[in-house]
Amino acid sequence: MMQTIHLKKLLLHLALPVCVGFIAAYFSRNAAEVYASLQLPPLSPPPVVFAVVWSVLYPLMGVASYLASEQMQHNARYKRVQLLYLASLFLNLIYPILFFTLQWYGAALVDLILLWICVFIVTAVYFYYYRPAGYIMFLYVLWLCFAAYLNAGVVCLN
Repeated sequence: MMQTIHLKKLLLHLALPVCVGFIAAYFSRNAAEVYASLQLPPLSPPPVVFAVVWSVLYPLMGVASYLASEQMQHNARYKRVQLLYLASLFLNLIYPILFFTLQWYGAALVDLILLWICVFIVTAVYFYYYRPAGYIMFLYVLWLCFAAYLNAGVVCLN
């Protein structure tokens, strides 16, 4: 169990995914128009749902990363899993460019699948070393499953 919260470290862990989120939001600024122009699969939520979900998920990623870092900082696997975490942030960042800016829906789906793999591995390692961090990241895995369904539907229907 963690004893103390290292505020500076927590803020750094929060800042990274939140900054990725702001940059992704910039590349998603035409998302409502693109989304409205598409044939969508069943269960497609209204556009506002995406903004709400991502506004929650980005800070949660930072919290999970912080919690895992506190538990794993002296573990040899920590650097490797953090590299995968950083790769997932990069893949997350390029997704809106592929989907909304370039409208390359198939490439966006490939990116999303790679993102899911990275996040799944990170989640499994976090879960092994500190379950609360794994549970937090599992929410992200679930959202990515739903996003992959939506993206695959867009590929098939458009």
